[in-house]
Amino acid sequence: MSVSRICPNCYRREGIRVNFGNNHSAEKEFHQQHWCDCGYSSPEEMMKDQDLGFSDAKWVLIIKDFLNTYYNIISTTVIPNKDEHLRLFLKLLKNKINWYDSSAELIPKKRNFNEFEYVRNGKPKKQPKLNIFDDNGLEDVPNQVTITKTNYNLDEVQLLIEYAKAWNNLNVSYLENILSDNFEYNSQWVFDTMYGKETYIDYLKGKFKRIKETNAFPQAEIGYYKNAYGVKNKPCIVIKQNDTKVSIIMKINNGKITNIDMVGFPDPNTAITFDYFPK
Repeated sequence: MSVSRICPNCYRREGIRVNFGNNHSAEKEFHQQHWCDCGYSSPEEMMKDQDLGFSDAKWVLIIKDFLNTYYNIISTTVIPNKDEHLRLFLKLLKNKINWYDSSAELIPKKRNFNEFEYVRNGKPKKQPKLNIFDDNGLEDVPNQVTITKTNYNLDEVQLLIEYAKAWNNLNVSYLENILSDNFEYNSQWVFDTMYGKETYIDYLKGKFKRIKETNAFPQAEIGYYKNAYGVKNKPCIVIKQNDTKVSIIMKINNGKITNIDMVGFPDPNTAITFDYFPK
């Protein structure tokens, strides 16, 4: 059988596989040979040096297996909502812990503020002897992870929610990653079309500034028209400011907003709304 060797002290996996066929004694001798240059004399020493937050070295095996499977799944599968993403994360973690003949349960304990640690990244307090996570057992884990605030594959409703946030917070930053470069804006009260993402963002910056100065804060609510623009159940935003109501109807392409129409017809009062004002 072809098996890679694993260091008993740091759990790194050797980058070669050797097939011994039915010669089990040779295979056993091969795995007992010292090959790793980690310099650790025990798993306990490794855990202390690596600053991983736990003392039990089995967590290294668990988290390697977990991350490899997790990234393989999310890179090849569409996870449609936060609910399923959270469930995937927790169930997969439990599965990997069980795989290593262990269990994880929350045990009540007296709060000790000396044990609290502000965590915003994975940097160690001091540089470890070496990187034990560079082995070939983590092929599906990316070397660098960057998650933007906005998902670039948002659907129409998700894009409406982000757009509504801009109005409810009077903050154009919610729009910077969701508008296409060739964006177009139309208003039924203005004859000319506004072209360009940056032009529109600059326009809204000025508009939001004036709104803040007058304290006439708008409310942007998610809804839909039963029939609008020839589309049944067309998603929309209803923006109310003082006694005025308008609707926002958009077109999208490849996860970006390409067109926005601010309209008074169809009548915003005929839209079905959900009492949802995204913040």
